[in-house]
Amino acid sequence: MAAKKPPAYDLARRVAAARSYRNLDQATVAKRMKIEPATLGRYEKGEIPELVRRGLVEKSSLILGLPEEFFLVNLAELSLMAEAWKQVQRLPRPEDLGRLVDEVLSEERRGG
Repeated sequence: MAAKKPPAYDLARRVAAARSYRNLDQATVAKRMKIEPATLGRYEKGEIPELVRRGLVEKSSLILGLPEEFFLVNLAELSLMAEAWKQVQRLPRPEDLGRLVDEVLSEERRGG
């Protein structure tokens, strides 16, 4: 399931937070992203239109060493995701989750 892109301001805050978490200044991150520091500042303020932001999540993930989900996950759903993860861990074999989900979905499609 593909994650929806967060609004510009939300993504901007996450890029700034990730940069801060890694204790990197804007100039360093901008240089690694091959953009001007002022452009990164505009990204972090949410001033860059979505069309121009293409690739920002991927670049931020790579440069800042955080998973893309850090930039994409809907924080309103975080508690639900955590609960689902706890449930998966209770399975006898958590690695079978994909197969179990496929079975349930195929039964629903068949009307069973």
